[in-house]
Amino acid sequence: MSSVASTPLNRKRVPLWRHPRLTPYWLLAPAVIVTAVIVFLPMVQAVITSFYDLVLFRPNASRFVGFGNYVKLWSDPVFWVSLWHTVVWIGLTVPLQMGLGLIAALLLNREFPWRGLARALVIIPWALPSVVIALMWRWIYDPNTGVLNDILLYL
Repeated sequence: MSSVASTPLNRKRVPLWRHPRLTPYWLLAPAVIVTAVIVFLPMVQAVITSFYDLVLFRPNASRFVGFGNYVKLWSDPVFWVSLWHTVVWIGLTVPLQMGLGLIAALLLNREFPWRGLARALVIIPWALPSVVIALMWRWIYDPNTGVLNDILLYL
């Protein structure tokens, strides 16, 4: 038996942050960061503001009250009436919308004459606003007749 010395493979090591399996996460990171800034920052600010007796037109007159606003809220009968109305509204509208949507989907899934037209008529209110917005932006950015071009020319 002869022994053959094996040569190690000279594979180039890829840094962990450039690993192909991490690429989707790097691509999603900007969207997640923007969403966090746009959604969660105002939520945190709202929670912080809720601990102050805020005077809207005189921000320097605002004072820290701690949980005082929440104590006032829990003892306010208007809050409880409003909360009850919200619960009733959600309890009635969500099942109704789900039921009507399910019935419509089941009906549109069956074979019947003019099914394509019926589906188109249902989809048009959903799709049309996006098409109109896209056409408006195309018009705004048009180099010949666009509004943005006129604004930039006047600067």
